[in-house]
Amino acid sequence: MNRRPCPPLHIRRATFTLLVAHREQIVPSIRKLGRHLGPPPVYFCGRTRPVLDLMGGTYAEGVDAWPVRDAAELLAMLEEVGRLTIVVEHDPALYYPDPERAAAVGRALAERVQMTCATVAYVATRQDDYLEAIGRQAGAVGDAWRDPLPEGQQRLFGQG
Repeated sequence: MNRRPCPPLHIRRATFTLLVAHREQIVPSIRKLGRHLGPPPVYFCGRTRPVLDLMGGTYAEGVDAWPVRDAAELLAMLEEVGRLTIVVEHDPALYYPDPERAAAVGRALAERVQMTCATVAYVATRQDDYLEAIGRQAGAVGDAWRDPLPEGQQRLFGQG
């Protein structure tokens, strides 16, 4: 069976990008970030991380993987990290004990872009309520833009 090649996805520099697509579409975009923006991006992930697993797991080349247990730990580590390229892979379990933390994470990531011109990518393989809360908060901090949804397979939001 021949598979059609995945259309390229672009994560813009100095923006907050919320990307929902198949993991095969996301991986090349993350690898490109690592090659073109200096030090490898810090890659925050929970226990469920299909995108990072496709890249080679926590030892994936081109990213500096930092597993986190929950949203509180993610927020604390975001304050500590000094790099200007950040990737967060969505894991609904991070927000389960405290759903309001999803909005706090979206706000913190968007403010990071606004204050430091960081490149932040929040990636997910499927949509859920936590992801919507993150997107709403990120859009509230800056201008939001959307790419068209080819074949209903991907969603891309950015703040610039």
